[in-house]
Amino acid sequence: EQLTSVPRVSVDMDGYAGMRVWDGVSTASSPTFTTGFSANPAAIALEIITNPAWGMGAVYPFSAVGVETLQSLFDWWAYCDGAVAKNGGGTRKRFACNLVVDEARDGIDWLRAVCGTGECTPATVGNQWRFIVDRPTNTDVERFDDSTISVDASGVPEITWTRELATGGLVRDNRLIAQFE
Repeated sequence: EQLTSVPRVSVDMDGYAGMRVWDGVSTASSPTFTTGFSANPAAIALEIITNPAWGMGAVYPFSAVGVETLQSLFDWWAYCDGAVAKNGGGTRKRFACNLVVDEARDGIDWLRAVCGTGECTPATVGNQWRFIVDRPTNTDVERFDDSTISVDASGVPEITWTRELATGGLVRDNRLIAQFE
């Protein structure tokens, strides 16, 4: 047969098979990793930082990752893997990140995008990384108010919301902005 148009190819992939996957129990001072696939945003962040071929490993090699960085990462990793209830019953992991790298971006941009999927902000202290997790401090919501959806110049929707907590706090976009007595 002769092709008359460009064929469309579709592939399902599990991801990067050489990713470091933490065992979930070892300590930051004596970590144990296997290699394989992971949708945990912390695992992907570790690879973005330390992979010398396609990450920032030329600047932040795995051998230079300190205990404080790993402890910060492992805390976030466990939080991402935490079980949360599904609406239809059962549980799922709190956060998963499945992405396609289809354009050239700076490593920090990819790192921020991945960290955002797990409600985390990456930061450096000297030449070490810290992962600051945005854990909810109070889920006792009294009412939602002032929700808006806007679209920025690039066409990306942005959702802004405010909620009032029964305990007297005001939260905007998951951050406490005021506390009332």
